[in-house]
Amino acid sequence: MHVELGAAELEFISRIAKLSARWGLGEAVGKVLAVLFLSNKPLSQGEISKLTGYSVGQISSSLSLLESLGLVIYSKEGRRKLYKAAGLLLDVLENFLERTLKNQLSPTVKFIRENLPRFNERTRENAEKLLQEYEKARILLEMNIEYLKKWKNLSPENFAKKMRIVMQ
Repeated sequence: MHVELGAAELEFISRIAKLSARWGLGEAVGKVLAVLFLSNKPLSQGEISKLTGYSVGQISSSLSLLESLGLVIYSKEGRRKLYKAAGLLLDVLENFLERTLKNQLSPTVKFIRENLPRFNERTRENAEKLLQEYEKARILLEMNIEYLKKWKNLSPENFAKKMRIVMQ
């Protein structure tokens, strides 16, 4: 096993699992990703299973999701696949924001816009206000995703400087 888990590591894993659950990825996915974040070497499904307490089946489905999101990559060692994190927390955040924009916010904006005439008189005014708010939220997410992609590799200090300039 390449990772020893003490109290600090277990707390970190728990925190990432909770964050992952809030983002709709599930707690197991978060624990798997956190273990891979902490490991200095790629891990097998069996090793991840021992570190997280999840079954190999749960690990496999979590890894499949993480792979599909571009957050985990694997290499082969003989017949075994060894997994490692492809990025860090900002990569997870970027992916979450992109998925929220693509799968939830943009389709909702499109639905309201296309169906506004169908809303009854009592709700149409509120639907128009909601459309304006959703449009602003869509623009905000698009801009944040763009900045995140451009600046995520900066130091925290330089990242903050860039954000201050943008916010002026």
